[in-house]
Amino acid sequence: MSFWQNILAWDRSMVLAVNEIHTPFLDHFFWLISETAVWLPALVALLYVIIKNKKVDSIWIIAAIALMFVFVDQVAAEIIKPWVGRPRPTHDMLLIPYLETVNGYRGGHYGFVSNHAANVFAFATFSSLLFKNRPYTICLLLWACLVSFSRSYLAVHFPTDLLCGALFGAMSAWAFYWVYAKLTRVEHPDFQYNRFQYTKSLYKKQDIYILLIILATILTSLLLAAYYIN
Repeated sequence: MSFWQNILAWDRSMVLAVNEIHTPFLDHFFWLISETAVWLPALVALLYVIIKNKKVDSIWIIAAIALMFVFVDQVAAEIIKPWVGRPRPTHDMLLIPYLETVNGYRGGHYGFVSNHAANVFAFATFSSLLFKNRPYTICLLLWACLVSFSRSYLAVHFPTDLLCGALFGAMSAWAFYWVYAKLTRVEHPDFQYNRFQYTKSLYKKQDIYILLIILATILTSLLLAAYYIN
């Protein structure tokens, strides 16, 4: 087989392997995690931290974040998906007879790249570059991986959909942060040479940790909800 055929075969085998671990609890949990609306409080918390620490200057950051999300979501959904034209696992004729779906959910026809993975990794990358706080970065990347995995668990994305979506989201966030930094010329002692390092964050740690606490609270609530629904 060719290289791409090997990749496609690996994708299918991974989707089937993940699909075998279905349980009622995990079905509820990953279904809830995959819902974008449940994470909106985290976005509100991010905006709160930015406004509290940057005051008037926060308008430029918020504008960059808004434009980043529009760019990532629209390019993934309206350009990459139709151009590549790769069916989701739930629309792959070779997999349909073997897949177990959750709540009958199959998603749209095309799945490459994953909008979920692109958006959560864009959120994680941009905010990590903004805060320059290592514990925050580690937690956000783990969170982004968990949300992305939920899409494979629900059988609506192949692993390469998620990997490429994550890469696209992270690179887009890096680019938007770079443009924001260039246009605003952020005042920072080490900014010129350490723009993307974890040194001398301009944000208070206690404010950054508020966002982490909210994310942890949401995740705990989803675990409890999945347990009691089950």
